[in-house]
Amino acid sequence: MNTSQSPRPAASRPRLPPISRATIIGLDGVGRQVALQLAGFVILRLQLIDSRVVEGSTCAVEGFLHDDIARLRVHATAEACHEVNPMLEIHTLNHPFKADDWLEQAVFCCGPPDETMQWWGESFSHRITFAAMCHRVDTTIRLNFATNARVPANGFHQPIPDVASHSGTTMPLHVAAIAAGLMVGEFARLADGQLPAQAIHFDPQTPSLQVQSRS
Repeated sequence: MNTSQSPRPAASRPRLPPISRATIIGLDGVGRQVALQLAGFVILRLQLIDSRVVEGSTCAVEGFLHDDIARLRVHATAEACHEVNPMLEIHTLNHPFKADDWLEQAVFCCGPPDETMQWWGESFSHRITFAAMCHRVDTTIRLNFATNARVPANGFHQPIPDVASHSGTTMPLHVAAIAAGLMVGEFARLADGQLPAQAIHFDPQTPSLQVQSRS
């Protein structure tokens, strides 16, 4: 007796975004949360840049584990990302960001303002497709975005306030998770063929979110 079976439908696979490689500069609470979220976003290659170790005084608020204390942040974060995606290719650089560091297609600036703002204020290389920066001014979290879909004549140069006016990137874990989600969300918009916002500002103490769209 001949029997026939209909072929099984192919298992659905998440669509691979056109940007499959990302760099994260700075692994405070925001940078670590961005890394974990990107690990679940079909990223193929992730580069982590940070020179510091996990400290006991900030371990919990930045989302690290107790066993991570005294470990390099890049190693602790890479291990956590591999728990999310064992196939993820991760490269770590255990030094402060340097201008000549190789950067991937997408760059997330989450480190100390003296590092990230100097980099953001320079023109990006033509190979950078998406960039996001997080910084805090008093209680306001400011996120800035750039994409080579709209490149001004001088590259990705963005006017930024003086570094002295910024309070860094240290913030409670729940706020860091929100900031990271907004940054990855704008990256996802670009992956879906939409232009990301130019800037997003929010104050965790008030239920307000200001989005500056691109004209």
